Amino acid sequence: MLLREASYNVYNLSTWFAQHSSFKNVRPEPDGTTWKFHADQGRHKQITVIDYLKEGRGVLKLPNGAFKITRLPVLKMGMNQFGATKVTGGPGLINYQAHFNPYDSFDRPPCETDLKVPPKERPVIAHITQELGLTGKPPQEILRRVYAFFQKNFRYALTLNHGNQQKSITDFLVRSRSGHCEYFATSTALLLREAGIPARYATGYSVKEFSRMENRFIVRSRHAHAWVLAYIGDTWENVDTTPSSWINIEEKAASPLEPLYDLWSWCFFKFSQWRWREGEPGGLTKHMWWLLIPLTFVLLRRFYSRSRVRRVEKESEKKDLIEIQPGADSDFYLVEKRLMEWGYTRYPWETLSDWITRIEKTPSSLISTEQLPPILALHYRYRFDPKGITGDDKKALTSKVHSWLQQQKEHNGKNI
Repeated sequence: MLLREASYNVYNLSTWFAQHSSFKNVRPEPDGTTWKFHADQGRHKQITVIDYLKEGRGVLKLPNGAFKITRLPVLKMGMNQFGATKVTGGPGLINYQAHFNPYDSFDRPPCETDLKVPPKERPVIAHITQELGLTGKPPQEILRRVYAFFQKNFRYALTLNHGNQQKSITDFLVRSRSGHCEYFATSTALLLREAGIPARYATGYSVKEFSRMENRFIVRSRHAHAWVLAYIGDTWENVDTTPSSWINIEEKAASPLEPLYDLWSWCFFKFSQWRWREGEPGGLTKHMWWLLIPLTFVLLRRFYSRSRVRRVEKESEKKDLIEIQPGADSDFYLVEKRLMEWGYTRYPWETLSDWITRIEKTPSSLISTEQLPPILALHYRYRFDPKGITGDDKKALTSKVHSWLQQQKEHNGKNI
C-alpha cells in the first residue's frame, strides 16, 4: 500500500511544485473526532494508522481514495485540492482510522497544467514516447508499455553514477538509466503527459514491512517513496514504476545497529501509548511496568555519558583543549537558507558547489551567482581547513554574504 502525504502538478527547474495549493478548513462531525471529506461510500475499506505529531502538528498519511477519518482528536484540519491533509492541536501520538475507496479518488480533476512537459525535457520525452509507440494507444496499454520500459531497461540505485551529484532527467533516461524513485516518478509523469494522460507527482511512504512482534506493518524513514498519480477513467490511480528491488536495496544498506534502534523505538512507542492514551481502564498501574524499559535505557545512557565526560575532562587537563566544530556559525548558511526559500531546492546528495553550479546553469534563474564561488571557497576554508581562517577573513566572509544578499534584494525584489 502507498500512503500519500502530498502531490504536485508543476515541474520546473528539476523540482515539483503544487500550484494553487492553499488549504481549506475541514469541519469535524459533532463527536469532534470524525472528519468527512466526501459523502460516505457504500463499499469501502479502512486502515488504522498510528503516527507521531510534532508539537501537535503534522501531515496525515492517507491511502488514495480516502473520504473520511475517524478517531482523530485534533483541533483543526485543512486539506488542499491535491489531497494533502494537515492537522494542528493534536496529541503527541495519534491513532486514527482512514476510510477509503481504493477504486476512486477525490482530488481535484485534472486541468491543462497536468499535461504540461517543460521545454527542457520535451525532446527526450517526445523521442521515447515515439519509440514506445504511446501516441493514440488506450490508457491501460500506455501504462503497460511505460511500466515495461522501466522494468526492463533501468535499475534502482542509492548512489548515482557520478557520485552523489544531481543529474538531469535526460541523463537518467538516456545515459545512466539508474537512480532514486524520484527519477522514476518524474520520468513516468512526463511520459504519461506526453502521451495524453494527465499525471501528477506524489510523495509519501510505501507500506511493505510486517512486524510479527507487533502484528502490524511498520513504516521507516527509508520507506519514503515517490510515485505517480495518473488520471484514468475519471479517477486518479497510483502508478509506481520504480523497480520493486528498491526495498531490498534500501534494507541491505541499513545500519547493523538497526535491531537496537528498533527496540528503543518500540519502547518509546509503548511509553507514548501510555502517555497519550485517553479513557483506558486500569489507570497508571496497569502500564507502569512499561516505564521500566525506557527508564533503564535512560539510566544506561546517562551512565555512559558521564563516563565519556570524565574521560574528556582528563584529556582536556592534559591538552587544555576543548573541541568545537569549526565553521558551524558561518554566515554562508544564510545564503543557503535564502536560496532554499526562493525555491532553489538542494538535494540531500548535492554539494554546495554543485548546487550553485546547477542554479547558475538554469536559464530562467534570476539569481546572480558570479560572486558566490569565492564566498563559498572562504566558507570551505572556515569549515574544513585545519588551520582555519583569520579574524579578518571571517569578517570578510560576513561582509560578502550580507552584501550579496542585499544585492539580490535590490535587483530582484526578493523578500529578505
